[in-house]
Amino acid sequence: MTDPMELHRRAMECADGAWSLRRTDGPQAGHDLLVEAFEAEAKAAWLVAAKHEYEPTRSILLRSAATLGIDCGRLGEAERLAAAGLAGTPPEPIATELREVLADVSFRRHLASMGVTLEPGEVEMRLGGRGLGSGQAWAETLFSKIHWLQTMVYRFADRLARRPYREGGGVSYDVRSRYGLIVSGTSAGSFVVSMRIGTTGQLDLFQSPVRVVSEVIGCLDLVNAGKAEEIRAAIPEEAYWRNFIGLARKLAPDGSEIDCVGLALRSPEDTRKVELRRPASQIRAARQDAARDPVTVVAEGRLSFAEGVANRNLIKLEPEIGDLQTVHVPEGMLADIVRPLWGEVVRVRGRRRGQVIDMDDIEPVE
Repeated sequence: MTDPMELHRRAMECADGAWSLRRTDGPQAGHDLLVEAFEAEAKAAWLVAAKHEYEPTRSILLRSAATLGIDCGRLGEAERLAAAGLAGTPPEPIATELREVLADVSFRRHLASMGVTLEPGEVEMRLGGRGLGSGQAWAETLFSKIHWLQTMVYRFADRLARRPYREGGGVSYDVRSRYGLIVSGTSAGSFVVSMRIGTTGQLDLFQSPVRVVSEVIGCLDLVNAGKAEEIRAAIPEEAYWRNFIGLARKLAPDGSEIDCVGLALRSPEDTRKVELRRPASQIRAARQDAARDPVTVVAEGRLSFAEGVANRNLIKLEPEIGDLQTVHVPEGMLADIVRPLWGEVVRVRGRRRGQVIDMDDIEPVE
């Protein structure tokens, strides 16, 4: 087969088959078909590479073949194809995409030198609200949302691997190395950040990154709909449930500067999205014993120090006037939710038990 268009059609058929297999059988399925797609597309591209009068077909084929080369790990060939495309006279939009391919190849080589590979599929985060410009966002706002999403992914990975909740020391190194989010670009209009998961080694007993992110988005969708009982059913482990509610409040819009945090998963395995519009103030951890003890206590003060006594996580609040308040932090909240607030003035809600407040939630006082 030497006709470029016939080779291209064959390549697209193989690529479609590979993505279809990945949707049903996981991210490693369909690799042979993807390689076949790349080889057919690369052959078609090289047949027209020297025929500059065939633009834009020439550069489009070279760009397509280079992209498939990245998808199946043939970075050197992808680089040569992209360089050949730029050596001609491609239309500027195609030239921009070819430059992005070269940048992607360079970045993946850097990751490979550290033993990191990128999983198929992208996670897109969109922030909306009056506190954002066209393609602009406060660095603190953007980075904090990415941080809380990353922490949530880590905790879900541990939970889906059936590991006990880990309070001391936070998330383990092996989870961090397998599920690290890598920011891959931004877009204008509200503010959009695309991310992929970089992972090291085999997943072994761990779930695929796409499955983990899909679970995160599904539970955030329940938060957005206010379906508290369904959230408890989806996350039956008490510590992981509390941790998720606390992190969801961190990730949620503030209802003022940010009114929407959108997440979309786009992968051959799964597609899922949520537009989280419920503000943090409306997301609470409903205690199972709230009916027996409905009176909520609110205390404010500077989070000054903590102590562990007989496996009880105690923090101290130092108010401007009055004595120190002792607060008990339930499992699932100390490492990710409370510790980042060290030294801040915070507001704690909970129920008093003698001289101690059993905490339901905590937030900084602006």
